[in-house]
Amino acid sequence: MNDLSFSWHDKYINDLGFNQFQAYIRDVNNALANLRPGRHYNVETSVPAENHDLFIKICCTYILSHPDYEFSEDYTKIRRKYP
Repeated sequence: MNDLSFSWHDKYINDLGFNQFQAYIRDVNNALANLRPGRHYNVETSVPAENHDLFIKICCTYILSHPDYEFSEDYTKIRRKYP
């Protein structure tokens, strides 16, 4: 993710509304927190296509403070590494 200023938040708040945006962030963060080590989410099959961009941005933000997660090179999978 190239935009570490989080200016992308404004676009999604305008599109979704503040409460729905916050709820989606909470849902993605909870899903990641519950992902067992060695497991992954397939973005293409687990996330509706219209949410891919936002899902990936939220995951990138999550990874900043949780280094035990990583994306595949093509950003189609996010995996929780073994400790």
